[in-house]
Amino acid sequence: MFQSQAESTTQTITGLLTDDHHAMEAMLEAFLSHLKEICTRQTPQAESKARDLLKQLVTMTNIHTACEEQALFPALGAYYPLPVLEIEHDEIMLARAALVLKTLQYSFPEDCNERIYRQGLTLMEQLRGHWRKEEQFIFPLVEQSLSAEEKYKVLTEMQRLRAGAAKVDDPASPYAQHRFYPFRFPLGSTMLEKIRTRTIAREGKLQVKTVDLEAGKSIGTHWSPMQVVLLVYEGEAIWRSRDTSLLLKKGDGILMDPKLPHSLTAQQDTSFLMLLFHSKEAEKAT
Repeated sequence: MFQSQAESTTQTITGLLTDDHHAMEAMLEAFLSHLKEICTRQTPQAESKARDLLKQLVTMTNIHTACEEQALFPALGAYYPLPVLEIEHDEIMLARAALVLKTLQYSFPEDCNERIYRQGLTLMEQLRGHWRKEEQFIFPLVEQSLSAEEKYKVLTEMQRLRAGAAKVDDPASPYAQHRFYPFRFPLGSTMLEKIRTRTIAREGKLQVKTVDLEAGKSIGTHWSPMQVVLLVYEGEAIWRSRDTSLLLKKGDGILMDPKLPHSLTAQQDTSFLMLLFHSKEAEKAT
């Protein structure tokens, strides 16, 4: 069994997050091992084990990312700029979504080939590089920069997030009935430079990002701990949440409650402006 967050014996910020790194690495290594077994037809149970491990990995990465972006980064951001790590989080989630999509699409072992395995290796490489940065540079800053009171507040919030996630079967699912509000916003011409993901502003409880998707590319089902406003300023994409699908064109937008599972698929090369923020109403809903 992999060590869960609740079973960690190191009750410090860096200790908990490092435990997560080790557990996620072990999960992904075991997942890749089962993929090899599927392709060589060595173990009949390998397919179900691989899918179960991927579900566990999705759950842990969701919780781990929420602990960093909702608890640690706001506290550490006052001492050290963190946009690179936030961009890497987005890139890792995109790679993870692609791996999940391929794993669910293929019928094992008939369609088994090296593509899924290579995608898993790519995700492993991204995660290990990201973890090295955190463990070598960010975690020492936590110990050096944050006061005892700040550390206590961050650790308490991280534990609250973990405890809340433990109360539901899937931490990516909403804790309450969360809503969404489609609307149209007249943006006019393209305003921002086209890149994959970029944080262009971060102030207090507000983040402003841009996201670009090539035609046919998807961001798999995910959620944010913050309230989200998504504006399309170029192209068009399909937005999905549960049984609802909406075609968002240039100038269209959508407002989402925190923890609302959703996905996006670009019909054309598409660019979004994304606003993420905390609100008292949203906090009450969770």
